[in-house]
Amino acid sequence: MSTPTRPTFERLAFVFDYDGTLAGDSYDAILRQMGEDPATFRKERLEPLVEEGWEGSLARLFLLQELRVTEDDLREAGRALELMPGVEEIFDAIRERARDRIEDVEVEFYVVSAGIRTILEESPITDELKRLWACELTFDDDGVVTASRKVVTHEEKANYLLQIARGLDEVQGNPPDPYQPIGEEELHVPIDHMVYVGDGKSDMPAFALIADRHGIALALNKEGEWDEEDDSDALHRVDAILEPDYREGQPLHEALLLATDAITARIAIRGLGQSD
Repeated sequence: MSTPTRPTFERLAFVFDYDGTLAGDSYDAILRQMGEDPATFRKERLEPLVEEGWEGSLARLFLLQELRVTEDDLREAGRALELMPGVEEIFDAIRERARDRIEDVEVEFYVVSAGIRTILEESPITDELKRLWACELTFDDDGVVTASRKVVTHEEKANYLLQIARGLDEVQGNPPDPYQPIGEEELHVPIDHMVYVGDGKSDMPAFALIADRHGIALALNKEGEWDEEDDSDALHRVDAILEPDYREGQPLHEALLLATDAITARIAIRGLGQSD
């Protein structure tokens, strides 16, 4: 008879950033919707606020108020926002790969984004997600943006991963003590059963947590953001840096399937420790 070691969880989770990871930049999409040139607007309107000390997410959302953006504007921008190649097919590909390895395994998909939820909700992949967290806005009676009611910062993404691990229903970016120890048997999905996919150095807090807890971190090389010499300290936090192309035959597609293999193999091994 085998002696039980660690608890067995027949569940794995894939957590994605959104802007630059699953789709183009959602903020640029709403700027174009409002007739603004994104590069010019960022240089002339957004960057001065950040230089004055504004937190970037708050500055972006404040400027939407000044532009008198409406909820309809946001939703139209979301419908026009293009997904990265192959995104709509990758979810079924991962599920099929996982169930080829373990028949009854559960596969969950999440998005944790500093983008705007109203835009992201219009994506055709929303139904694939167990949960979607992003910045939320309030609107007046005419549908015009009046305030931000929730902001998701890059630094908070690690907290969301910890709360996904615990299976919490009421998830927030800055909970009282997300690092409080919890018995592994109480987890919903261990972090070493997670894959995190993000588009750059802004995702380093999430990458660092995933690396420390033995999950799998995939970074996407948006516009050559990663530099082997300048970013040498950060590179060891990710398992691979790949182009944002999810189509079959592309390295990112293969990496996600190999990550599925790795986690399902880990599940199978731990299952052997529970058997007679």
